[in-house]
This record gives sequence, structure tokens and C-alpha cells, in this order.
Amino acid sequence: MTFDIDYEIQVRELKADFLACRQWELLASQHDGVRPEHVERLRLARQGWRHRLAALRAHVRLHFERFDARRVSSLLALPSRRWRRRS
Repeated sequence: MTFDIDYEIQVRELKADFLACRQWELLASQHDGVRPEHVERLRLARQGWRHRLAALRAHVRLHFERFDARRVSSLLALPSRRWRRRS
């Protein structure tokens, strides 16, 4: 697999994980009381997202000589910093 294809696959998966996290946040906030299973599922989704983000960063660092930002999808719309807990 080429670097560009592998990068695109990882970006697509990262974006899907991000959307899943946002959906779990919405679900967890819509109920009258906080359900422990929703909180746990959100925690696991965030953990998976952070893991994929770290893997993508490592992949780019390892193959930086092949990285051309003009040819690959952007992560501009995705936050890459840690989520803050809501009060």
C-alpha cells in the first residue's frame, strides 16, 4: 500500500471516530440523568479516537519524506487537541 492511500484510510477512519464521539456526546447529554453505559461508551470512543490520531501522527513522522500536503486530505475540520470535559 502506498503512503498516500494508507494516509487517506487513516484520515477517513479518524473522521468517522470523531463523528461517533460527537454522537455519543449528544446521546449522553439528551437524557434526564447521565447513564453510566453512555459515559463509558463515550470514554471508549474518545480513547479510540486519540489512539487513531496518535497512529496517524506516527505514520506521517515515520514517512515524512513522502508526505505532500497538497496531495492528501486535510484534518483542518477536526480538532487534534484533547477534549475538555463539560461542566
